[in-house]
Amino acid sequence: MRPLVPILIAFAVGIAVSDRLGLAYSTACLLFLSSTIPLIILYLTKRPFIGFVVAVPFFFLGLIFIEPYHQPETNPSHLVNLMDAASGSFESNPVSAYGVDVMGQVETAPEKRVKGARLIVSADKILVNGSWIDTYGKVLLTIDDDGLSLLPGDTVRFLARLKRPANFGNPGEFDYAGQLSLQGILVTAVVKHPRLLIVLRRGERSVTRLVAAIRGRIAGFIDANADPGNAAFLKAFVIGGSPAPTATGKRLIDAFRTTGTAHVLSISGLHVGMLAVIFYTASLMAIKTSERMLLALNAPKAASILALPPVLVYVIIAGLPVPAQRAALMCVIFAAAFLISRGRDAFNALSLAALIVLAITPYALFDVSFQLSFAAIASMLFLYPRLVAAFDGAATAKNPAQDGFIRRIWQRYVLPTIITTLSATAGTAPIIAYHFNSLSITGIAANVVAVPISGLITAIVFVSSATSFLWPGLAAVALMLADKLFDLLAWLVVFFASFPYSAIRVSTPTLLEIALFYSLVISLSSVLKKRIWTIAAAILVIAMLVDISYWHYYRRDSGELRLTFLSVGQGDACLVEFPAGHVMMIDAGGFHSSADFDVGERIIAPALWRKKITVVDYMVASHAQLDHIGGFYFLAKNFSPREFWWNGIGDIHGLDAAMKTLDNALIKIVLGDNPPLSIDGVVVETFHAQALEHDLNESSLIVRLTHGERSFLFTGDIGAKGEAELIRLGLRFKSDVLKAPHHGSRSSSSPAFLDAVHPSIAVVSAGRDNRFKFPHVETLKRYEERGVRLYRTDLDGAVTITSDGKKISVETNKSGYQVSVNGYQ
Repeated sequence: MRPLVPILIAFAVGIAVSDRLGLAYSTACLLFLSSTIPLIILYLTKRPFIGFVVAVPFFFLGLIFIEPYHQPETNPSHLVNLMDAASGSFESNPVSAYGVDVMGQVETAPEKRVKGARLIVSADKILVNGSWIDTYGKVLLTIDDDGLSLLPGDTVRFLARLKRPANFGNPGEFDYAGQLSLQGILVTAVVKHPRLLIVLRRGERSVTRLVAAIRGRIAGFIDANADPGNAAFLKAFVIGGSPAPTATGKRLIDAFRTTGTAHVLSISGLHVGMLAVIFYTASLMAIKTSERMLLALNAPKAASILALPPVLVYVIIAGLPVPAQRAALMCVIFAAAFLISRGRDAFNALSLAALIVLAITPYALFDVSFQLSFAAIASMLFLYPRLVAAFDGAATAKNPAQDGFIRRIWQRYVLPTIITTLSATAGTAPIIAYHFNSLSITGIAANVVAVPISGLITAIVFVSSATSFLWPGLAAVALMLADKLFDLLAWLVVFFASFPYSAIRVSTPTLLEIALFYSLVISLSSVLKKRIWTIAAAILVIAMLVDISYWHYYRRDSGELRLTFLSVGQGDACLVEFPAGHVMMIDAGGFHSSADFDVGERIIAPALWRKKITVVDYMVASHAQLDHIGGFYFLAKNFSPREFWWNGIGDIHGLDAAMKTLDNALIKIVLGDNPPLSIDGVVVETFHAQALEHDLNESSLIVRLTHGERSFLFTGDIGAKGEAELIRLGLRFKSDVLKAPHHGSRSSSSPAFLDAVHPSIAVVSAGRDNRFKFPHVETLKRYEERGVRLYRTDLDGAVTITSDGKKISVETNKSGYQVSVNGYQ
């Protein structure tokens, strides 16, 4: 019997669907109370409980537990309601240009990032019109890392730009604002300079400060005794943090990612679990050395108790990262269940651990680390015995002593490691594909060697760090061993990453496809038991083929032209899907000032993968500025483009070199004298104001698409001069849909140009609250005077325009389906 499994599933489903159901809190409570009536009847009539009847109340409990996080209550004194008044006018108040003056207490120690650090501050006061006003609310604060030591409990004062977190509004993007809201964070802030944050008062002595001092001492010990190139990686095994982004370090990190072994570089449930196994094994071996202890103690139970303290100490020294906390909780629950002789069914223990975690923090269900941890463990518990049986009992030979030495090693160590890794990989593959769009071909082999070695490294670094407080010399010798082991680990990972196609990019699976995959794995692993599982597997394979056929029709046989103007901040990016499946990307966004945010990787690629697009045939750059070409670098490496078009003016910042490394990829200088090109029946024309080649914006490459009776014009960043030049040349560019020139600036979209194009629909690509104030009020008025239906990526998110050659329909990611003007659908 596994009563907790259906209860966990029902509770988790309730949490997952609560936002979509949109039930009021009172309604959910009423439904929960109603659903308990059948349980009461069964109890009073002394009849056995039915799994479904028990699960239903927990479904409604999931709705109740997550509801406060979906709709955090705020009163007028909450920071989010005062920040606008505190900001004032940047033009009239020079101080406000740096941000808002806030005081508060540090809740979390700074989390080191590639650039700067992040921490959570609980606001206490805010300066409004020269007066301090009491307030409350969490702030996610980003600050340049200058070595300032901040600990929970410190009172700080800072000057920062306050913002409400918001998503870009694209299909397939990470719900950044939603995730912060679930944690009660409704405000983010950026401190432009470390001097704009001061510590008013240090917190009182506490365990937190003691742990921080210990962590600092360990960091110093590792830096002093390990190889400089390995020190950051070794610290990541014990006290967390990211290795420094040096050229060598980045290449090594990329190799870990390629082979699917990057999880060993960050403290997670894997490290906690491996340490638990190592200390349990060591304790058990120590007990077995004494006959007296064997007679006096239950050796396995005693070893379980002895393994817990070092594991808990490790989690504390690691800085209590959330994944490690969950893993430690699971270790405690498993140990407790084993001690009271209730640990035979590990699924119940796992379900109990998950229930406790979700009851405390319901939003953990949406956390990738939670999903991966529990999926890996559940998969190993389910698949391991079945795979062992499939290998004809090779891992559980009754008398391995009769076999040769090699066979015993294979049966006792190698085969169990392979089966464990294979089980975990099968359980986590759909989640990794959903969140990261990558699957490692060499991952199983790489993890077979990487996981045990990383476990040894973690244990050695942890023990040597603890020993350094008592016997520094011995600790340094032990750390040298960990150093050499990491060299071996790095060499092996680079070796596996060097194989061609060691990792592949995959499109984002739908929830239906994930369910079909898990169902097929369950069916295939059970085909030897009953015939019904064979039939189920066959049905599931047919369902997958139907799913593949649907997406083939959607991508290649619909006969429609789809344009998706992606929201990429202050930049341009439009995805063009031609009727027979070819794909063109006209501009790809980019930021001038954010080196650690790749628009191609973080915004454009997820949108493409969500649409099942893995190849971009044509990359078209209107002009060589980063807000138009920044995302192309990632696309060039991961979407196998056939051609790259641009006007040949300016510097494309090494994009040509990236293209030259691809097979059959061509770089074309496309000017106004190029003949029209037909792609899947869509005529593609290009224009170019060659007389203005001294100006990157005004000489932007213009692209016009004609599909049947409808046409679409892409204008890059041309302004009044470029528009006038195109009109002077007498070019034919009347179009139904216009990509507004230069993000809707005042100097673009001139009356003469709009009259010449005569659009019915226009799309402005601009960043939310951008510093240029685009689109400008005067420009918006010109469109309004001509009855043009205007869409904006800063307000509407991604804008998708679909044409069958006659009708045009418009859909926005934030507002949903809309009907456009002038008779268009």
